[in-house]
Amino acid sequence: MYAFLLLLLCLLLVTATNCFQHSFSNRSNGLRLGAKFKDLNYGGGFGGEKDNSKNSNSNPSSNSNLSESERQQKWELAYKDHLKRVGPKITALAYDGYLAHGRGSLLCKADLNNDGPANEALPNAYLPKVKWSESNPLSSSDLLNLKEIHTRIASYDPEVQFVIVFQAHGLMGCDVVKPNIKPRIMAEKQREERRRNEEKHEEKQEDKGYVDATIIDEGVGNFE
Repeated sequence: MYAFLLLLLCLLLVTATNCFQHSFSNRSNGLRLGAKFKDLNYGGGFGGEKDNSKNSNSNPSSNSNLSESERQQKWELAYKDHLKRVGPKITALAYDGYLAHGRGSLLCKADLNNDGPANEALPNAYLPKVKWSESNPLSSSDLLNLKEIHTRIASYDPEVQFVIVFQAHGLMGCDVVKPNIKPRIMAEKQREERRRNEEKHEEKQEDKGYVDATIIDEGVGNFE
């Protein structure tokens, strides 16, 4: 019975993921912004990790040879690829971030070390509205871009949408995404999946003979 329920839950997750990916297949109405903002620290956002690697957001030498329209097209491909690969996870991250910190947006950078669509992404982070207020625009156009981001953060419905700022190929775009599965439901599914993975990990540890000392005697952690 337990195995049947587990199989049914897995099928529901796969179906949800496929539906989520399909809903983004033709999205092309995101707002493309300039790329002159100073890099924001991912560690300052909910669910993010500080990135200590070299900046792989774009390859300056290759992007400098592209026309504006070509860069737009590459940005669009990278953005759609990112949504297809990690859509369910970032939807859950956006909703959990909203619950913990209020309105805000995701900040995502594509890893474009290789040619073509992004094959990976640097850690996605949820930045509350106040974090965007602390960023330093370098020009009047950047200030207008920040205002556009703030407008979207102020107007989106967190129960059915989330805001994403995506950086790739020297461009930064802001979009309000409406997945066909509500963010709250996706967040619950992701939490359940993490719980199952943790249980599996604990079972493997027990099979290997590992014992958590705190289970035997709370407050005592040294066992020979």
